[in-house]
Amino acid sequence: MSTALVEAPSPGVTRNRLPREEALLAAARAAHWRRRGLTLASLVVFFGIWQLSGLALNPLLISTPVEVAKAEVSILSQGFLIRDLLLGFREMYLGWGAAIVVGISMGLVMGRFRFMERLLGLYVDFMNGTPGIALVPLIIIWLGLGLRSRVVFIFIVTLWPMLLNSLAGVKNVSRGYQEVGLTFGLSESQLMWKIAAPAAIPYILAGLRVSAGRAVIALIIGQIEVASVGVGKLLLDLGMSFETPRFFAVVLVTSSFGIVNVAIVRLIQKSWFPWVEATSAAAR
Repeated sequence: MSTALVEAPSPGVTRNRLPREEALLAAARAAHWRRRGLTLASLVVFFGIWQLSGLALNPLLISTPVEVAKAEVSILSQGFLIRDLLLGFREMYLGWGAAIVVGISMGLVMGRFRFMERLLGLYVDFMNGTPGIALVPLIIIWLGLGLRSRVVFIFIVTLWPMLLNSLAGVKNVSRGYQEVGLTFGLSESQLMWKIAAPAAIPYILAGLRVSAGRAVIALIIGQIEVASVGVGKLLLDLGMSFETPRFFAVVLVTSSFGIVNVAIVRLIQKSWFPWVEATSAAAR
């Protein structure tokens, strides 16, 4: 009887807890809608300023959002932009995907094993400081003007954020965690996959977001400089012919690649690593 009395929840505690939980949920919803409202307000202000600027300036210099929207509908109805976008998606995700795998793997190894960092660190810093576009002639000499050259170019440009962020993540693992792992008899491989790699997840996700934007930039540069094809060629042609509304329309569609990439990273974080945002100092 006494045990049942101890374990039974107090009615007073229950009544006090529920309003607090409801208040926290209401505050979270309000914060969510405030963020959405702020985003919407910023978009309204941005497009409003753009529309007024387009009406006041020379149409060859800048177009209005209304004219860009009309050009967007016209281009999409013709079908060739969809074809170029599909080609771009293929190139970008092949190069970026390879950079993710190689960059994370190398970063984890270099961060965990000091001799690997000493062996490869100089070359990584050198390549990270080398402008990717400077390697275009060499890539063309080695691989020609085909799909492989453009994929390799995207790979080179997006590799270093992934590698350096993964490296930084492993190097910032608390020594206390590693000592606890050693105390429990974990091997080097177990320390890597059970302690170092999970601790580096926030850094890896940050690298993914940085490389997501670089992937779009590398795609367009590669399609202009490596071989004049796809969206890059279309942008070049529209710019040379001063078709400003159509040019802006293609730029907006192409830039949406970056938004899609970041959305994919956010989805991965929310689905597989929800604890990253929950434990972030900036979470609010």
